[in-house]
Amino acid sequence: DYTMEYFGSDAIDRSGRDQVVDFFREANSGSQTLEVKPRIRQRFSSGSNVILLIDVNVTVDGAAWNAPGKTLKGSGLTVTWLRIEKGLVTRHMDFADYDTAMKQFREQGGNP
Repeated sequence: DYTMEYFGSDAIDRSGRDQVVDFFREANSGSQTLEVKPRIRQRFSSGSNVILLIDVNVTVDGAAWNAPGKTLKGSGLTVTWLRIEKGLVTRHMDFADYDTAMKQFREQGGNP
């Protein structure tokens, strides 16, 4: 996922309960994210695999994006792949359109 260059890595890919849970804890701690509103556009499954197409609207504190005193809003599409085994998520991978969100933040005065 080339858009992950903003975050210094490739697609977010976690395996195992602890890694999946830890990812969500880390992603939300200190991120300056004020609100995330996901809307599942489409979902389908095949065997133990679940694919979600998610429209995400996010509101962040502008201070985290070099725009102190502002609240920035962005939106984009995320494709999430989950592996479900015995009713539990055992692997989670996201591919997100970060280019669109970063462009929106820049248009509002943010500098990601």
